[in-house]
Amino acid sequence: ENEVHAKVILNDHLGVIPQDEAPFMVWRDRVRLDQDDDAREGFLELDDTADGGIVNSSSWVGPQPGGQHLRPSGNGRVLLLWEHLHRHIRVPEEPDMPLDSFLDMYPQLCISGLQAMVP
Repeated sequence: ENEVHAKVILNDHLGVIPQDEAPFMVWRDRVRLDQDDDAREGFLELDDTADGGIVNSSSWVGPQPGGQHLRPSGNGRVLLLWEHLHRHIRVPEEPDMPLDSFLDMYPQLCISGLQAMVP
């Protein structure tokens, strides 16, 4: 079975994550995504799972499980991954790509989910 394995690579121009010293890190505690009322309302409106879609954004309003990954990626870059956000997406043998509506939000969701570990 195929699966989505989305990653975010960002340039850490402030050097928040030390490239030579920081280990591979996984946050195990539950988190709440940093959202204002407009973002929460937007997540509720964006959810398309009732129509068979893959954007389950209404579930992002409440507490989220841990499991966010973070590691230095070299050359001042940081790699982020949070499987919880895409674990529910089933990919057929010949996927209909891209998954734009989900992937556009993925970087910000990963960053928000990791704020407790790297404030």
